[in-house]
Amino acid sequence: MAMQKLGLIGYPVAQSRSTELHRFYLQKMNIQADHQKYAISPEDVEARLNQFEAEGFLGLNVTLPLKQTVIPFIDEILPEVRKMNAVNTIHFKNGRRIGYNSDYNGVGLLLKKLNYDPKNSRALILGGGGIAMAIAHYLKDQGASEVLIFSRSPERKILNEIPLASYQELPEKMASAGILVNCTPLGMSPNLDDTPIDLSLLKNFSGVVADAIYNPMKTKLIQAAESHGLLASGGLPIWIGQGFVSQEIWQEKKLNPEWMEEAETEMIKVLTR
Repeated sequence: MAMQKLGLIGYPVAQSRSTELHRFYLQKMNIQADHQKYAISPEDVEARLNQFEAEGFLGLNVTLPLKQTVIPFIDEILPEVRKMNAVNTIHFKNGRRIGYNSDYNGVGLLLKKLNYDPKNSRALILGGGGIAMAIAHYLKDQGASEVLIFSRSPERKILNEIPLASYQELPEKMASAGILVNCTPLGMSPNLDDTPIDLSLLKNFSGVVADAIYNPMKTKLIQAAESHGLLASGGLPIWIGQGFVSQEIWQEKKLNPEWMEEAETEMIKVLTR
């Protein structure tokens, strides 16, 4: 069997540890594959996708800022993924490019870790990128009473079916919210001191706090939330889960869900080296 070619595209990608995660899953399946990271600027996406396809790639993961950029160059996108307007997994199959969003599946693992049920609860999301779309739609589908995305430029009132709000409204909305999720890159390695909000706002918050960032495992936001006695988690479960589902898509088979727990243990070692 020919060696599978897989990769991650985004800009930048140096901080990503996806290669280690996918190599872990591939090793579990005894599959010979090469997984690499490719820094690609938005204007080069079309040409590079053509190149990957010509070189016989099986699949790609897509990270910031390309989750929307790749969409015009995908042949087939499931309706629920189209609704999110974000693709994070591409499968090259039978001369076609099929777009998926495995971030959506990873959100469930994060909420399970936080023991948080979004039903009838208000959810606040910081940032409006691809991961925000996946999380927002997951929370909405799980029965959240209100899902709001906070944007630095909320002139538009809605983004892919999710209402937009301004950061000025955040303190008032936090008073009765059940969950706050950071989906901005603020706090991601190497910019460890960045925070998406004024951390003093957490004093008057009683819900759970999540961060889509997994590197570092605990951003300043998560550290501050824990110091206020709040239940909080970084994005490691989302990352582990989306990688697992991406492999299921590419390999076209169900994998052993216990591998996700093993992957988390291994990736904690990778991230704390």
